[in-house]
Amino acid sequence: MLDMLINDFGYNTPIFLNELRVEGITESALRQNFRRMVEKGSIVRFDDGIYYIPKTSVLFNKPMSLDETEVIIAKYIRRDEQVYGYYTGMTFANQIGVTTQVPVLDEITTNKESSKGRNVSLSGSKLRLKCPKVPVTKENWKLLQLLDLLNELEKWSELSKEEAYEKIAYCIKERGLKRDDMTSYVGAYPNKVSKTLIESRLVYVFAS
Repeated sequence: MLDMLINDFGYNTPIFLNELRVEGITESALRQNFRRMVEKGSIVRFDDGIYYIPKTSVLFNKPMSLDETEVIIAKYIRRDEQVYGYYTGMTFANQIGVTTQVPVLDEITTNKESSKGRNVSLSGSKLRLKCPKVPVTKENWKLLQLLDLLNELEKWSELSKEEAYEKIAYCIKERGLKRDDMTSYVGAYPNKVSKTLIESRLVYVFAS
């Protein structure tokens, strides 16, 4: 099994046991296999249900540990070419500069969550997860992330409306977001989002 895992995941890449399916092996047997590999030291348990095959550091001659942020991203946001989530709330507001506040816990909208909001812990990191208004894809996540921000702009922004709109306009242009796509998704949000887009004239910043 170890050779199969190395072939499928490589080294120092998170393996989520609840997402792993091996033909002919039950979930119970799979867990037992992982338990034995951990005991042998051929695989490392990062957190509950999360494992990785360690790669030895040439410099320190000991197994390298996983980057916690990379694990969070792989579990809730994206992996390879698949995108199923994004940072939202104060986390994204801070990233684009509409607030200088640093969130106590990162907020993530993800297809992996079905509730409107739930706090979880992952290897010591505290996260708040919530389900998206429409399923997140590789094609729409940048737009949904921005619409989420507009929905809560008054809650997070420390800037004047004009300054905040400038930051958002830059983000729209940089991401190459299109007006047709925006009109397709904005209906899933409260009316105040479309009202803000019109009153701020941000609606005209989207590419036609």
